Amino acid sequence: MPAVHQILAGFTAGDAISNMALTMRGLLEQWGVAGDIYSLPERTMPAWRQQARDARQAGARLTPDDVAVLHLSIGSPVNDLFAQLHCRK
Repeated sequence: MPAVHQILAGFTAGDAISNMALTMRGLLEQWGVAGDIYSLPERTMPAWRQQARDARQAGARLTPDDVAVLHLSIGSPVNDLFAQLHCRK
């Protein structure tokens, strides 16, 4: 089964998109679907860095069968990284 990965401009407590990403990851895990949250480390709250991967690594980690979801919120380098991914979107 393909994994469903989420790409975020930032990942921090109290942020609506971050909260949504955590909720989605939890639901996907309950359904047996693996997936990671990707964000830039400099835009990830230090206490949450263990819960997210560096978005710059997504291109090397995701397979063509995987699914990537972009939580579009603001202009961010992750938008360009998302566009270059070779997986389902």
